[in-house]
Amino acid sequence: MTIRLPNEKKPRQYKVLREIEFDSTRKRMSVLVQDMQHPDCYILLTKGADSIIEKLLRKKTGKTLKSTKKLIDKWAEVGLRTLMLAKREFTSEFFEDWN
Repeated sequence: MTIRLPNEKKPRQYKVLREIEFDSTRKRMSVLVQDMQHPDCYILLTKGADSIIEKLLRKKTGKTLKSTKKLIDKWAEVGLRTLMLAKREFTSEFFEDWN
């Protein structure tokens, strides 16, 4: 998978390793990728309902989470459907243990 960001000259490349599809029990979907520029870096991206993702976040997200929740609540009031995206990076050792 290649992603080209507008402020970067070189595109980023990722290898998709796993995809966990959305289901009504988890209420989220996830994808695990390997950063090809930094092969020891693995990234788990999860998207889902704000009520589900919020429970998975670390406590350190205080200010960011508060401002994000304000926006999500504002958008929900006007009838927009909202999802949150969470990201976690880890090393190859962690991946090998998990895999």
